[in-house]
Amino acid sequence: AVRTDVVEAMLRPAVDKGVVPLLWLTRRGDTAPHDVDGAWSAAVHAAGGELGLALGLVIVTRRSWHDPRTGVVRTWKRIRVR
Repeated sequence: AVRTDVVEAMLRPAVDKGVVPLLWLTRRGDTAPHDVDGAWSAAVHAAGGELGLALGLVIVTRRSWHDPRTGVVRTWKRIRVR
């Protein structure tokens, strides 16, 4: 419930201006889903329902992004040498 309130509070100003934002959560780690990814995804879905929007969420790490709802994953390698 708190996650849903946080998401809705962050989105409300943009929605009031007519903008439908794309949400992402950044975290450390690999492409494997973490427990909190599902919790944040559920909160985004619930907040979208309260705002009357279909919202999406992607989880972004240093080398990948994934969509916890669809399971779509994209990974990449660093091109430049450190």
